[in-house]
Amino acid sequence: MEQTITTAIVAAKTSLKELSELSPECALKVGNLRQNYQSYEDFNLRVNPDTQVKFAADERKTIMGDYSTLAMLDMAFGEKASSSWLVSLLTNLNLFSGSKNMDDGQT
Repeated sequence: MEQTITTAIVAAKTSLKELSELSPECALKVGNLRQNYQSYEDFNLRVNPDTQVKFAADERKTIMGDYSTLAMLDMAFGEKASSSWLVSLLTNLNLFSGSKNMDDGQT
């Protein structure tokens, strides 16, 4: 499961790498991620399924907020950071929906 997600993210990162070479804004956002969250573990503690209610409280900001992309998360904290984060979100969704027995391929 994580391998499939990682493969898709690597492809997106290739495109983002080219973009980041052109965009100082991208480099700034990656720097902000590193400054705001000292490590991936810190990011995951502060931005996880348990904090979704807080993020969703402001509907406009939820939809139009200036958030980093998954590729930027990988650039800030390593190649598997975004896939690991997505797996935790999907696992939470599976538990919420009652699909507790999903295998890696389904996730």
